Amino acid sequence: MKSHGIESTEGAVVDLTLHELPCARRVTPTTSCPNKSKFLCSSCRLVAYCCMDCQKKDWKEHKAACKSEMRVPGWLPAWEVFLHEPEWNSASEWPAQLVEEPKKNGLELWSTFPAYDVLNITDNEGTAKDFDIAFPASGDLRNVIRTVNELPSSYSGSLNITLGDKDPHIVIRNLLILALLGKPDMSRCVDTALHIWYSSVIPISYGLEAALMLKSLMTNNQSAPYKVTKTSTILGGRTFALSKFASEFHRNMHEAAETMLNMVNVSLSLSRIDYQDMAYAKLESSHRVALHKYKSTGILVPFGTIPVRFDYTNKYLFSPEGKWLQNGMANPLYSWDINAVIESGKARGVPREDLYGCLYFHVSSQLSEFASRLRRFKITFKLYHGEASALAKAISSPAGLPELQLGKKTRFDRIDTGNLIDEEYLGLKKVLTEWGPLLKEKQNNDKATLIATSLNWATRVGGAAPTKSEAEALMKKLIKDGRLPAFRGSVTSMYDNSAAFAKYLRTQGLEDAMSSSKLKIKQRHTVVPHRLYAPPDATPSALPEFKDNEDWYLKVCDYSQRPRR
Repeated sequence: MKSHGIESTEGAVVDLTLHELPCARRVTPTTSCPNKSKFLCSSCRLVAYCCMDCQKKDWKEHKAACKSEMRVPGWLPAWEVFLHEPEWNSASEWPAQLVEEPKKNGLELWSTFPAYDVLNITDNEGTAKDFDIAFPASGDLRNVIRTVNELPSSYSGSLNITLGDKDPHIVIRNLLILALLGKPDMSRCVDTALHIWYSSVIPISYGLEAALMLKSLMTNNQSAPYKVTKTSTILGGRTFALSKFASEFHRNMHEAAETMLNMVNVSLSLSRIDYQDMAYAKLESSHRVALHKYKSTGILVPFGTIPVRFDYTNKYLFSPEGKWLQNGMANPLYSWDINAVIESGKARGVPREDLYGCLYFHVSSQLSEFASRLRRFKITFKLYHGEASALAKAISSPAGLPELQLGKKTRFDRIDTGNLIDEEYLGLKKVLTEWGPLLKEKQNNDKATLIATSLNWATRVGGAAPTKSEAEALMKKLIKDGRLPAFRGSVTSMYDNSAAFAKYLRTQGLEDAMSSSKLKIKQRHTVVPHRLYAPPDATPSALPEFKDNEDWYLKVCDYSQRPRR
């Protein structure tokens, strides 16, 4: 930091937060019209202007996007242009590819599952009380943020939130984002946290602020609680191993051009073009352009915004060697409820065509509300770096984890194990036997729930997807209903695979695990539904519901085709 002449960024960091959709006219290469936008480009609806004069003057810049080949009605994916069998279309390998493709090339720093509230107290406890929540393999903070934000604004209880993850990148990112959200200038700290989370390049002032924060966290008394705000505290997350790992982020300085090239070589790799085009082919023309721009720039801002000063590598999305940490299909849009994202954009004047502009304002509003609640609610975050199994065993041991205020008597109201039940991770039996006993007993909370999600179960059992004849019948029905068929994912969404899932659970030793852990399956789900987009309290055989064709398009026409339970 001294090499940049900055010891403290307080008062020196410019707040680049957007509060409304600006005019898209580029006045100079680094400046845009300062006025508020009033009307959209009627062709692509991706950008907005304050007046006709600005639109005319900006046409030279905007033409490339508006007239993009991706917006041509006859756009075709590469496999149709070059007449080859798409890489993902092998009937024998298709299920396995759905499991392996997301793992290629890196970590999962952004979830592929929309955020949800793990408490849902309206349908459960009914009243706001003290809650103990565990995320043994937390991944990012989206479910934490959604859960806290869904509590009554007058909540006066205490929240104890345990966040574990084996990957140091994830633990450090979560620690850093939580700490940043407690800084005095809430507007700026929210924007900094947003871009640390989702932008590949950031303003240098944001990068230095994050670096100074991380340095402070790792060099001050690491065993002492860290006060995020007057009411919220972080325990843990600052071990010697994590401190040493964190120092690697700043050991080498990589030019933004170098790291961005590395990101683009992964996200737009020609070797994976069939997977990219599979995503593009299911989208409306302007959505294709919006997705391509985000994959090309890596900056989460509205489409027509000039990302001035975004010229500093976001070190928390790259390795110390400057390599992009995620796979080519990574997309922050999949981490949030798409309808809520669109509504957040509309509230700020952003059209639904500008998906990432909508996402910017949605994440900003979620982080702003969360930051506000950090200042009002009594929340203790307990960060643990290690395997989920090790965390469960440590909590249950005689010594416990005193530095995290977790011990042999610790029990949780909710345990969200993510997709640890998948065989690629811990597996169902191990998750239930290790974490089941840590759930609060019925006399202490009869609504206590362990939540588990399987992303890969369909590759392990027959009957998860429709047969060829069943798929053809479902496809005809979709076309008749005026719904865009989105390859195999669309027909699977309309197929009842509950019997196959029940069979899968039996093969994973469900009955023995339930018996040994003294758990019972909830016949009526009250926290999350049996299946993504199904009604929360529906039976296991209930299909996902889509209120209209727009809802269908937004929820089904993404890249993920795995039947999720």
